[in-house]
Amino acid sequence: PEYSFVNLVGQGSYGDVYFCIRKSDKKKVAIKVIRSVNDNMDGISVSTMREIAFMRYCHHPCSVKLLDVLPHFYSSNNMEQLFSP
Repeated sequence: PEYSFVNLVGQGSYGDVYFCIRKSDKKKVAIKVIRSVNDNMDGISVSTMREIAFMRYCHHPCSVKLLDVLPHFYSSNNMEQLFSP
């Protein structure tokens, strides 16, 4: 795993946000795990795609910086693939 899980920061309509530490450089990061549109986990909503597109190009001191978008979906049963305890 690339990140060490610290705690759940919040939950919203489209996903959960976790406070984590990136192992490679000990950088404190927030990871937003986006829920899929349906139970088959074969897509994400248009509004989520818009948010990602906006975050890629928004560089403002009052907004968070988007570091990466992972193309994988993680359910609550396999979060250990992304996080370590």
